[in-house]
Amino acid sequence: MNDLVSFYGPELAATASQPLPSDFLPYRACREYFARESGTVEAVEPVGDVGANHACGVRWQHGPFRFEKFITDDEPPVLPGKRRLVLWQRIARTGKVPGWLPGTAGMGFRLTGMAAVVAEKDGGRALQEAGWSQHGKRHAKRWRSLLAAGERTLERLGIEEYLTAYRQAEQDSFIKTFLPKVLRQKARAHGDRMRFWASRGKDGALDAGIVILDIPEANTTLHVGGFIRGNAKRESAAVGLISHSMDECRARGIGYFDFGFFWAPGDPADWKGFSRFKSQFGIRLIGYQKPLWKLVGPSRP
Repeated sequence: MNDLVSFYGPELAATASQPLPSDFLPYRACREYFARESGTVEAVEPVGDVGANHACGVRWQHGPFRFEKFITDDEPPVLPGKRRLVLWQRIARTGKVPGWLPGTAGMGFRLTGMAAVVAEKDGGRALQEAGWSQHGKRHAKRWRSLLAAGERTLERLGIEEYLTAYRQAEQDSFIKTFLPKVLRQKARAHGDRMRFWASRGKDGALDAGIVILDIPEANTTLHVGGFIRGNAKRESAAVGLISHSMDECRARGIGYFDFGFFWAPGDPADWKGFSRFKSQFGIRLIGYQKPLWKLVGPSRP
């Protein structure tokens, strides 16, 4: 916790251990999300129905080994099936649970973050951005002035046009090779729920972009990824694309914007840059406990 405080500050770090809103369901506990992904993006099967939020788990096989995983504070049931290892990723719940063994941090998530989207009737964008950092507020204002002056554009792209622009940005070579395949798979799985937005500067180059995915059954829009290069870094495009994405949530009646992973102690140091950037948007952190595990199912076929 001390490392979180030193990096994020005491107020934001404290949110990592606070209870989640009752209407918030982590998207990786959403049955419909995995039903769309199954067989297209991930070879997983949604299973179970746990707690008041109806969190589902997923089941998969790697070679001869079978696994199940649940992300919830409610104890998963033992479901029918072959011998397998069940992982239980708790969020706020702590302490020992009979029948479960402690796992390691590497078996699950450490830290994610999300922002509640302020509905138009409750104050909309103005109230939303009032909770941003001074840096975020300043750049959101500059972004809108550049749009109004015609010095930047905001455009919805098809996936191939987005990927062409994405390849021009500096990225880790592995991610640059791996990500296009994943985005194409997700686009096939989720259809129009997945949207590719980009901004073009005065020189005509598409130099900043963002990918967002609506998961309406979880009342969430997910920040999937993005890129930025050249003049866009100096022209507030990264902040502007986040602002626009939250406007999209608001227009579609989505309640939460999920920013994905954030740096936590033990994670690679190069995660700190994007975590610091994402932490300025009025977010709350979600800290995950070390997973528990147990073997279930018949020991012989």
